[in-house]
Amino acid sequence: MKVNVGKDIVKDFDLSLIGIDESALQPVAAHMVMLGIRNAHMDAHASITVTAFPDATARLAAAVAMVDKKWAGYVAGQLRTASTRVSSIDPVKAEAIKLAKAAIWAKVGKKADAKAVAAKAIELHERFLVQARKNMETAAKLAADLGDIEL
Repeated sequence: MKVNVGKDIVKDFDLSLIGIDESALQPVAAHMVMLGIRNAHMDAHASITVTAFPDATARLAAAVAMVDKKWAGYVAGQLRTASTRVSSIDPVKAEAIKLAKAAIWAKVGKKADAKAVAAKAIELHERFLVQARKNMETAAKLAADLGDIEL
């Protein structure tokens, strides 16, 4: 199945590699399969930009390589799915880090690098633990005051 995946990339995807008999697909089903392949592979090369690859030939080659890598992953049975994130730190520490970030941003303004601010907040979070505990206690009291709300 020939699919235009964007950035002047038209690839011929062998659907039999993923267990689909293209000749058996009704037109609507074929169109839906094409859309799925196109969308999945457009996302694969979205990071290939003019800024990252100023040379058009290099940019196209990098984008094609990303598309080929994505297809190879599907053929190998690899799926990337969304998962539920579970925090590995306690809520008080998370609140302390949030407070530290806010304080750092207030001090340095928008000129700082976000990763540097995050790293410094983790380093300094202990200074904010007392306030973080108070915030968590206040939030728990406010939640209890809400009673039996329904959404």
